[in-house]
Amino acid sequence: MIQMLGIIMASTGSFSAMAIFWTTPDQSISLRARAIGIAVINATGNIGSALSPFMIGWLKDLTGSFNSGLWFVAALLVIGAGISGQFQCSPPVPRATP
Repeated sequence: MIQMLGIIMASTGSFSAMAIFWTTPDQSISLRARAIGIAVINATGNIGSALSPFMIGWLKDLTGSFNSGLWFVAALLVIGAGISGQFQCSPPVPRATP
């Protein structure tokens, strides 16, 4: 029961974070570059989704434990947060009103 509650809380947090994340490119990328920017973000995420299971499995085989794979993922999250922190948010793009 406790495990199920943990999974529910993690899913709720993950989906809440995604909703907030996807508002950032919509507000900070110009209308002309928005499609390309969102495509690059999506492609990068898809590459990560494809390579993560391979890397975790390879590190488990190498060390005999899943801990090294999870530490690798945690390190990538910290690196990604650091890179994201380096970008300056531009002011929101003004919307045309009818």
